[in-house]
Amino acid sequence: MKLQRIKTADGSSTLLHESLGETYHSAKGAFSESMHVYIEAGLQFLQAQKPHTPLHILEVGYGTGMNALLSLTYARQPIYYTGLEPFPIQEEELTTCREFFDASLAEAQEKMASLPWSHDTSYQQIHEHFYLRKLPCALIDYQADQQADLVYFDAFAPKYQPDLWQDEAWKHLMQQVKPGALAVTYCAQGAFRRMLKQNQLKVEILPGTPGQKKEMTRVIFSSGD
Repeated sequence: MKLQRIKTADGSSTLLHESLGETYHSAKGAFSESMHVYIEAGLQFLQAQKPHTPLHILEVGYGTGMNALLSLTYARQPIYYTGLEPFPIQEEELTTCREFFDASLAEAQEKMASLPWSHDTSYQQIHEHFYLRKLPCALIDYQADQQADLVYFDAFAPKYQPDLWQDEAWKHLMQQVKPGALAVTYCAQGAFRRMLKQNQLKVEILPGTPGQKKEMTRVIFSSGD
């Protein structure tokens, strides 16, 4: 797997997967996309509802670890973070978007990047309120020991990883989350949203990252009410 580091339009960096011709984050702004989609529409939205409750986050497509580091930055209560990545790129995790974070987080970022990818499901404390485990497995092979409150769905686009955006993967994901859990993703594809609705999931169409995409998607899993 050949990766090339590129600078995106907002000054942050991401990686280009050369064989796919696809980037790990938006070339129009890696940092701004992660902030808008995963932190503002996901973590902060949930924190407003549950300001004191420990939160479990599941990321499908851990990639460079940017979303995890942002989540650490905005942790206001204990966050237990599970990153899934069947093709880890550990040597690239340390430097991506480092320039966008306060120097005081350098030690935490280094701990995150150097944490081994392992099937050991124990969490490691990275920072005061942030606990992390990095599992080298595909979504379909993951069985939650603690169901998630929030899912960051950050896989490559449907064109490149179609199976992750289809019925089987999301039926499996539905078993890994708590009733009423949320999922956020940059994807606004019509076929994807129709599949979600066919599975009785509530789909919220939100404004996309300013200057990048017109729309994004937030999913609410059934509360069982």
